[in-house]
Amino acid sequence: LDRAGQVIRLFKQLAVDRGAVERRVFALDDVLSDVQRLLSAREMTPSAALRFEPAPGIVLDSYPGPLGQVVENLVSNALMHAFEPDDAPRRDTAVSPQVIVRSQLDRATERLQIEVIDNGQGIDDQVLPRIFDPFFTTRRGRGGTGIGLHLCHHFCTQVLGGRVTVSTQPGQGSRFTVQIPLKAP
Repeated sequence: LDRAGQVIRLFKQLAVDRGAVERRVFALDDVLSDVQRLLSAREMTPSAALRFEPAPGIVLDSYPGPLGQVVENLVSNALMHAFEPDDAPRRDTAVSPQVIVRSQLDRATERLQIEVIDNGQGIDDQVLPRIFDPFFTTRRGRGGTGIGLHLCHHFCTQVLGGRVTVSTQPGQGSRFTVQIPLKAP
C-alpha cells in the first residue's frame, strides 16, 4: 500500500496543470538551499559526499517547485544508483564517492545550466536509451518506480522550457545537465 501510495503521488505530481504551478521571480540559491535541506532531512545515509556549488546571484522568472523537484530527483537518483554494487564496471575506488550540483549562467543566451555530476559507476549502454521512459527502472522490487527521471524530463521540457541531457561513461560516472531559460515560456 505504501508503494502504491508513492506511485499515485508521483502520478499526481506529473499530472499537475501548468497553470496550477506557481510561477514567480526567485533566487536560484534559495531553491538549491531548500533541496539541500530536504535531502539532509530525509536521512538517506548517502554513500557519497554531496556538494552544492551554486553560481551566486542568479534570479529566474520561472517555476521554483518544478525546478527544485528536478534537482532533487537527479541528486536522489545519483545517490541511489551511482555507487551501488552490481555488475557495472567499477569506478576508481581510490576516489571518494561524491555528487556535485553545479550551476552557471550563460549571459549571452540568458540560459541557466545546472549539472548534477557523480563519480560513480556510470550508466550501462543498454540502460541509457530508456532512462527517461516512464516506469523504466533498474530497481524493480527494490523501491524503484521508474518515474523520477521521467518527471525530470517532463518538467524540464514542458514546464521550464528547457532540456535535460546526460553524458556517462561506464566506470567513470554520469553528468546530468539541465538547461533552462531564465524566463520560462
